[in-house]
Amino acid sequence: MKDLTEVLDILKRAQLLTISSLAADGSPQSALVGFAETPEAGIIFYTPDSSRKYSNLKRDPRTSVVIGGDSMVTLQYEGTASELSGAELDRSKEVYFAKLPFARGYANLPGSTFFKITPTWLRLTDLNQRPARTQEYEV
Repeated sequence: MKDLTEVLDILKRAQLLTISSLAADGSPQSALVGFAETPEAGIIFYTPDSSRKYSNLKRDPRTSVVIGGDSMVTLQYEGTASELSGAELDRSKEVYFAKLPFARGYANLPGSTFFKITPTWLRLTDLNQRPARTQEYEV
């Protein structure tokens, strides 16, 4: 596996990402969510169990996300989402709330769920350079 230092730097700086999932009829659905990262470039995010993305990811865990854009550096990210439980959920909540402390007020309500996305493919694009620099990672 390639060095993910640059990817982790982007994940650490950002607080929001756009996540896409597939509805039962195959149509794409996207949402903006807050997230935290793991040392392995995993993504932890919260969603209510009443959300479309919750139903979509429980049925089909394949997902993609996009992070960035404001600094002309973006990260495209594909992976597999899994709902967290037990000790992994407890550890992940600590990581999530350390990065997004304001989220405690709603992410601990009944029906709150946390997912972790494990990356399978990443593409970092830096449009500040000419020509643009692109780096792909198979994870």
